[in-house]
Amino acid sequence: MKNRHRSIVILPVVVLAAILSLSVLPAEGRIVEETVHCPSLVGSLLGDAAERNISVYLPPAYDEESDRGYPVLYLLHGYGGTNRLWTGGGYLGGEMDVGPLADALIGAGQLEPMILVMPDTYSEYV
Repeated sequence: MKNRHRSIVILPVVVLAAILSLSVLPAEGRIVEETVHCPSLVGSLLGDAAERNISVYLPPAYDEESDRGYPVLYLLHGYGGTNRLWTGGGYLGGEMDVGPLADALIGAGQLEPMILVMPDTYSEYV
C-alpha cells in the first residue's frame, strides 16, 4: 500500500517537472465550468443535490476544429473532493492545474489534443 501512495505523489511531481522544463509557451486551451442536472440524484435519500458542477478542459484548437472527434478523459477526484481539485483547488497544495499541464503536453506533442471532463462526484456518503 505504501508504494501505491508513493506512486500517486511522485507521478504529478514528475509531470509538473516536465512542464517546467519546456522552453516554449504552448497555446492555451480553456476550462469551461457548467452545472448539469442528474436525474438519478433527484430525491436522493442522502440529500445530494441533483444539480452538479462539472469542469471541462477544451484543447487549444477546439473552437476552430469543433467538428473533429476528440478523445475524452474523465478525471475523478478522490474521496471527499470536488471537481475544483483538478483546476488549482487542492492537489499538490493547489499547484496542480490540468489546464496549463494539458496545454504544455499537447504543445510538446506528448499528448494528443483531448477533452478532459472533471465532474463533481462528491456525495454525503462520506
